[in-house]
Amino acid sequence: MSTMTAIEIGILSLSKTIKKMQFPTNAVVQRCYPELEYLEERLVLSPPLGGGGFSGPGTFSTSEVLTAGAAINIQANQGTSFTAPVANFTDSIATQTSGDFAGTINWGDGSQSAGSITQNPDGSFEVSGTHTYSASGLDYVQSTISVTNPANLPMTGRSNPPANLVVTNPATVAPAALQPDPGNASSSYTPQGLLDLIYVDHNHNLFEDINGKINFYGGNVLSASIGYGPMGRVLDVVYTTGVLVQFDATGIHNLGGNYTSVSITFDATGQLVRDLVDQNHNLIQIDSSGIHTINAGNIQTVNVANINGQLVYDISFTNNQAYQLSSAGILFIGSNISAFSTTFNGTDQTIFVSYENGDKQLNTVMI
Repeated sequence: MSTMTAIEIGILSLSKTIKKMQFPTNAVVQRCYPELEYLEERLVLSPPLGGGGFSGPGTFSTSEVLTAGAAINIQANQGTSFTAPVANFTDSIATQTSGDFAGTINWGDGSQSAGSITQNPDGSFEVSGTHTYSASGLDYVQSTISVTNPANLPMTGRSNPPANLVVTNPATVAPAALQPDPGNASSSYTPQGLLDLIYVDHNHNLFEDINGKINFYGGNVLSASIGYGPMGRVLDVVYTTGVLVQFDATGIHNLGGNYTSVSITFDATGQLVRDLVDQNHNLIQIDSSGIHTINAGNIQTVNVANINGQLVYDISFTNNQAYQLSSAGILFIGSNISAFSTTFNGTDQTIFVSYENGDKQLNTVMI
C-alpha cells in the first residue's frame, strides 16, 4: 500500500469549509458533502509528490522563482576571444529544462551578446558566453535570465513568467602584453629581496608584478612608484587628473598637485625622497630639506633610486633621450626611450626600460 501523505486540498462545497484529507499518489478520494450523498472520484497525481510542480512532499508550488547560484570569478586575456560560464542559477520548478530560458550578457565594456544556457547534473543551470575584451582591467559582467516557457503547475495550471533574474560577476582581464606608457616604470626590492615592479598599461590601468605575481590596482593612472623604507611600503600614484595620492600603512593621503610623473625612494638616513614632473615638464624634488624645482621645461619622466647610499636619477627627456645622473657623472642610456628606472638590491642594479614603441626590456646589471 502506498504511503499516505497529508496535504491541503481546497474543496469548497456550498458554504462549507476546506476539508483536510489524506491520500496516496494515485488514490480514490471520498468527498463528504453533508447536503449531498457520498460520492467517489478518482484523483490521479502526476508527477508524484515531491516531483516537479511541488516545493516538497505534501505542498504544491504555486509560483515559479529563479534564484542566483554561486558566484563566478571570470578570467580573460586582453585581445583574446574566450568562452566561459558567467552565471549560475536555479529554478524552483524541477521539471524546467535549459530550453525554457533565455539569457543576455552585458560584458561590462559597453557590449552585450546572447548567452547559452545549459543544465548541470545537479539540476541547476549555467549561463555561458563568448567575448573578446579590447582593454585590460576589471569589468563586471551582468547576466539577465528570463523564462520563455513558464512551468505547467499541477492543480493550478500554467504559471505566469517569473521576474527576470539579473546576476553580476567580476571579470579580471589580464593585459595581452606589458605595454608601458611614458612615466610608468618603477621598481623596488621588498624586504624579502623580491623585485617589486609597478607599471601602467596603455589604458591607464595600474599593475604590480611581484616575482611574477600580478596585482591589478585600478585605472585612470598616469604614473606610479613604490618604495620600502623605515615607514614601510609606500605607493605613490599620479592619476590622469594630475593629482598625487600616497598609499602607506597609515592610510590614503591626497597630496594634490598637477603632475605627470612620480618616483620615490628612501635616502641613506631613511628619509622619503620624492621626485615629480609637472605638466610643464619641470622637475620637482621633495625631501627632508624642502622643495627643489628645476625649471627645465623638457623632462618627460624621472626615477630616483638609492644605490649604495647615493641617489641616482634616471631622466628621460621630451626628445626620448635618456640619461642617468649620479655622483659619478652623467651617463647616456640611449634614444627612443619613453621612460626607464633603476633599483638596487645591495648587489645588482636592475634597469627597466620603456621604449617609444611600447616594447620593454628588463636587464640586471652588476655594479
